[in-house]
Amino acid sequence: MGPRATQMIALAATLVAGLASARAEPGPCLRRDSDGRPFVTCFDPGNRLAFTADTDGFGGELRLRHTVHSEDGDIDWRLEHGGLQVVADGDRARATLYAGRYLRHARDGHVVLPLWPTRKLWVPFDIGAEAEVGEVDVAYDADSLRLGAVRAALLFELTRASHHRRRVAIGAVARWELDLDRGERAVRAHTVAPMSLALLDLYLESQDGLTAAGLRAEGGAAWTNADAATGQPGWRTSLRAELRVERVLLAVNDQPISVYALGRYQSPPPGAAAEPWVRDLSGVLGLRLAFSLAAPRVGK
Repeated sequence: MGPRATQMIALAATLVAGLASARAEPGPCLRRDSDGRPFVTCFDPGNRLAFTADTDGFGGELRLRHTVHSEDGDIDWRLEHGGLQVVADGDRARATLYAGRYLRHARDGHVVLPLWPTRKLWVPFDIGAEAEVGEVDVAYDADSLRLGAVRAALLFELTRASHHRRRVAIGAVARWELDLDRGERAVRAHTVAPMSLALLDLYLESQDGLTAAGLRAEGGAAWTNADAATGQPGWRTSLRAELRVERVLLAVNDQPISVYALGRYQSPPPGAAAEPWVRDLSGVLGLRLAFSLAAPRVGK
């Protein structure tokens, strides 16, 4: 037997041993039952087609996320996309056409100052952006609807994480909203925030994807051409906050079913009747059935 044949036999033996060991222990996100059949124990909440039933009604959403690596390995782009988000009940419907988040992670984060001599300064954050278009909120018995034409944000991500599971971000938000008259098909009011809103975004997700929680707060000043109280143009205070918690309870055919809770606060328009701030709080409790769009995350 020649040396080439010996090398081929050794290579084949190595491959067989590798396959056998992989079958015996598939990894932290795959297990095998007593009959040797695999089942999934980890899930990716950022890659799914989901349907919900909660105290607000029924809905659904599509989420995609992925990481793009540069050729030299120094830069990673963490990209998240959400679309076709719909929630509807007997009184109102809400929908968002598209929402995206784009974070640039640099292993050597720095700023270059074109001075003499040129200086390089290390910075303790990553840079990113958010974009959202086509947000609609309509009450069936009302003669108007709210359209969020566009929303954009500049983000500074402080954890500098190279994955999607952790985020502490601050930023500035620009927003354009319209109040439309459904009967006359005309615009009643424009509301514009020219980067005059501050954003705080906190997110934490377990490594197996079974538990996730997030807090978002957005506040500042926005300009409207028709104040709700006076009908005159002017600046008004705007504050929104949202707290979300989700936990996977079980999986049916490797597709997770989770329970989630959502709490919101949104400040009323100027001139609204003076009532306790609790009136502007709302909460949701529901179930979500998700169809995973990605392979199990083996330790990622």
